[in-house]
Amino acid sequence: MDDIDVEPVDRVDESDEDTTVEPAETDEALTIDDDLADLPAGVDAPDYVLYGGKGGVGKTTMAAATGLASAAGGVRTLVVSTDPAHSLSDTYETEIPAEPARIREDVPLYAAEIDPDAAVDEGMFGADGDPLGGLGEMGDAMGGMGGEGPMGGAEGEDGEGLGGL
Repeated sequence: MDDIDVEPVDRVDESDEDTTVEPAETDEALTIDDDLADLPAGVDAPDYVLYGGKGGVGKTTMAAATGLASAAGGVRTLVVSTDPAHSLSDTYETEIPAEPARIREDVPLYAAEIDPDAAVDEGMFGADGDPLGGLGEMGDAMGGMGGEGPMGGAEGEDGEGLGGL
């Protein structure tokens, strides 16, 4: 990209063209099928929304807005941030603890700001040996992490079970 020649300008000439786009006319009413968002029969699992990307693209803002909208709909919602800057506290304008806690009384909204450096210092399973790092009842919702999971009966080359991975 070193061969790109860019010249600075003092002003941008505005086009005289009308660039307005008119919506297409249609007789069909837009309908949203809520059934498409439901899990298949027999699947009982929590929903997760993960945001990732470069710094400054709005991950925390989107996570906070999604969490608030979900909780406003009556769904118990946990928003977790691992940003060392603790920007989730700034976004929600309240102190967010390291352990999941309810942060709003009017809606079922819970949050945690995990310090990634402290989490690494505590080790793979945290200070208490909790495989879920203290995320409360999520282990129960996920069906546990032990031998009852999808890989519970699988064995590694050494004959050890893989269910605890």
